[in-house]
Amino acid sequence: MIRKSIFLLLCVLIISPAVFLSSCTFFNDDTEYAVISSGNITADGYIYNLYENKTASITGYTGNEAVINIPGKLDGYTVTYIGANAFAGNTDMIYLTVGNSVRKIGEGAFENCKKLLRADIGNSVRSIGDSAFSGCDNICEVNISEGLTDIGKLSFLNCFALSYFDFPASLRSIGDEAFMGCTNISEVVLPEKFESLGMSAFNSCVSLCRLELGGLSAIPDSAFEKCAALVSVNIGNKVESIGSRAFNRCENLTSVSIAKSVKSIGYSAFEGSQWLAKQAGAFEFVVAGDGILLLYTGNDVNLTVPKTVKIVSDAFSGNTTLQSVTVPGRATLIGDYAFSGCTGLKNVTLGRNVAAIGTKAFFGCSSLVEVNMTNKIKTIGYYAFGSCPSLVNVSFKGSEKDYNRILVEDGNTSLTKAEVSYNR
Repeated sequence: MIRKSIFLLLCVLIISPAVFLSSCTFFNDDTEYAVISSGNITADGYIYNLYENKTASITGYTGNEAVINIPGKLDGYTVTYIGANAFAGNTDMIYLTVGNSVRKIGEGAFENCKKLLRADIGNSVRSIGDSAFSGCDNICEVNISEGLTDIGKLSFLNCFALSYFDFPASLRSIGDEAFMGCTNISEVVLPEKFESLGMSAFNSCVSLCRLELGGLSAIPDSAFEKCAALVSVNIGNKVESIGSRAFNRCENLTSVSIAKSVKSIGYSAFEGSQWLAKQAGAFEFVVAGDGILLLYTGNDVNLTVPKTVKIVSDAFSGNTTLQSVTVPGRATLIGDYAFSGCTGLKNVTLGRNVAAIGTKAFFGCSSLVEVNMTNKIKTIGYYAFGSCPSLVNVSFKGSEKDYNRILVEDGNTSLTKAEVSYNR
């Protein structure tokens, strides 16, 4: 029995390393392996490194071919990675094919390849690194196979000629400014399981006329800003938030559908659009999503915000008529720039459920004398009460201890110097 146990143990010790080493060759292995040979160069100009797990990375290229087919193997080692800046600034490449062995295209790998017209990316590629194709002014077509999950920030920045890009069903994330300035791209259809979009990802895509958000839950700041050709957008029930300036200056945007699932909308999200102008012409209070007040078009001096409002966006920014405002009990957030520049505003009363006041919410309210708030307030954002020289009184429904627990960000000197009265 003892001999049998020893035999089994030896078998495990012998077999296990073999299993481990063989798994290293799988293309979904993210382990970093040691370089066993570096700076090698082929006769046709590929510079490459070799690794202990029988893979290779291309780190540079000295050739002058117009048609580049990334080799699947070098010295019998499988090419799985195109390194950072490997082909950056190449002035000869016109057509690129990345075969079915490469897993990752590194940062700046093909940056500023000014003559590149087309790239075909194989189905083994899982990620395209930051700035990978940035500045490829003449690239007009990128064909992506199923398998790609991540596109890095700035990856196709200012690819002015890019008119076709296939967003595969496997895609999960696109980084900040990834397609910013792609002035010829006309269609963006994100997959149903898409998860994360970066800020300004499609900013200034002036030819974009078809947009489907797929599984996106958060539209980030400036994501589609200055998309002048965009006429309609359906923001469905998977979306929970719309960032600041998300559709700002989309001047031809006339039709917008916003589901009740949307809980927050940032400042100037739809500013400059025909849709918002049309809403302003039809309603005194423009409310969208789950009770988000986007705009107030009236001229009341003393105003109570409707009870249906849960969040006040930058609805009153620049209103010089308003002198006093009461925000009712259902509201939980006074958003960024909500009342900024309301130079006539003297008195503010916040309802019992307001928990946060955003950045510059009351910035520049030069006549503001008194603010009434409750102990539900938890945070007061940067410069929320900046440039409010007349603010002298804070009426707080709670104890001094409660008041001192509020997180007050920088730039609120007027507030911190005001006299506070408690339990009123």
